[in-house]
Amino acid sequence: MGKVKEALKSVDKKLFIYLGIVLFIAVVGIIIAVVIYHVNNSNLSYSEIEDKLESAARSYYTDNSNLLPKNDGGEVTVRDSKLSEEGYMKPMDKLIKDASCNGKVIVRLNDNKYTYTAYLDCGKEYTTTEIANKILENGTVSEGEGLYQVDNDYVYRGENVNNYLQFNDRLYRIVRIYENGTVKIMLNDDYREKIYVWDDRYNEDANYSYGYNTYEKSRLKEALDSIYENYRLMTDDSYKEKIVPVDLCIGKRASDDTRSDAAVECSQTLPDQYVFTITAYDYMLASLDEKCTSIISRSCRNYNYMVTDFSYWTITGDPSTTYNAYHVSGALSSTETSDSHALRPTVVLSENNMYASGDGSLDNPYTIK
Repeated sequence: MGKVKEALKSVDKKLFIYLGIVLFIAVVGIIIAVVIYHVNNSNLSYSEIEDKLESAARSYYTDNSNLLPKNDGGEVTVRDSKLSEEGYMKPMDKLIKDASCNGKVIVRLNDNKYTYTAYLDCGKEYTTTEIANKILENGTVSEGEGLYQVDNDYVYRGENVNNYLQFNDRLYRIVRIYENGTVKIMLNDDYREKIYVWDDRYNEDANYSYGYNTYEKSRLKEALDSIYENYRLMTDDSYKEKIVPVDLCIGKRASDDTRSDAAVECSQTLPDQYVFTITAYDYMLASLDEKCTSIISRSCRNYNYMVTDFSYWTITGDPSTTYNAYHVSGALSSTETSDSHALRPTVVLSENNMYASGDGSLDNPYTIK
């Protein structure tokens, strides 16, 4: 009888161990299932979904490169439904449960580089917004400091304006938003690597090396082209995907010209320029002083965010001689092109740059994706 009891106790112990193992496996299985369910059914942020759209599109076009645009300025579009059908990403309803969303990626060929822009539309919950449209959401003003509508463009005017934008680790000021959604930005500080001459070639008119104020042949253009080509302004060459070339206004403006538009500067243009500086008219327009009636009016330095504690070149020549150009040193002044001043490189952001964060203030500048 004792042997039977001992055998039953041994069976009970083994059964208890087996039951414990089964229970442990069941608990672990439940935990794993909960984790998998949570991973598969949790919402991603809108920004994360945009990143997934872009990544999927890049993989899709890597495998289907024949579908990419062949000519500069061309574009193609792929939608989220196509990307999910082809297995490059999960269906949209698996990525987000709290909203009904659809997305697309537009691929453009710009300066021999392909740019990928993801757009997400979740109705009232969220919509991908271009940086220009985000800025314009804050509205315009008709008096005081802020963003003014000038013809079909928008221009910041005043001394203390919230037009700061962080771009590739450097701080810029937004100068103008063009009708087509591109955004002109100027480096907030000076380009401190060195100071530059506008030009220093021998000038026969002056019988001296004062240089010539013909921008397309100037040292200034060479320096700005070098900044673009050698990536010296940003941390890497990815910024090239975000800027676009412009027809640069390089006409010369007389110091006593009182016209309140850029017709003189834009009477002569240089196509396909990526990095440049502001024009004399840009500086004049930024001032809110009513007595700023010509580019060299001393009053133009009042209520003007373009005034700094260092001097820097504009791109505008002075037609009174063949060797003078304008620089900002508080007020705008005409001086020999052989003088040395800083640069504030200026570029135009593509209309396809999306808003990421910020309100344009110095402490919280706009950023783009």
